[in-house]
Amino acid sequence: MTIDVSEANFESDVLARSAQGPVVVYLWSPRSDACVAVGEVVERMINATAGKILLARINVDDNPSIVQAFRVQAVPALFALRDGGILGEFQGQLSEAAIAQFLEQMLPTATQEEIKALIARGDEQSLLAVLDIEPGNEIAIVALATI
Repeated sequence: MTIDVSEANFESDVLARSAQGPVVVYLWSPRSDACVAVGEVVERMINATAGKILLARINVDDNPSIVQAFRVQAVPALFALRDGGILGEFQGQLSEAAIAQFLEQMLPTATQEEIKALIARGDEQSLLAVLDIEPGNEIAIVALATI
């Protein structure tokens, strides 16, 4: 899924959503042919993940405070976010292979998918199974405390 983000909705559409799953922030300029071309590749690759990664496009010309916050030196720029933190970044011209490798690292593992499904069930047995896989999982601990 792809969304266009501005300074007004950055916190709710990017930071908050990064707590639910991986978000790739794409900082670009419509005045740059390289940005437009890379953006098409990034969007195609993220769409191929079937919703496992959210793409947040940010026009650098219209959102200078976001550019400053990310300390962007060159566009196009990609930042990988999860739980509000930056996991990785690329700035400047990117090859298709580099983009693919960058996005591959963002995809949840099979274990993460299993944990997410078990937590979604919400029953005691499923939550205990989460703790067998990941003993310190705070979501499962809190959910068990409320049962």
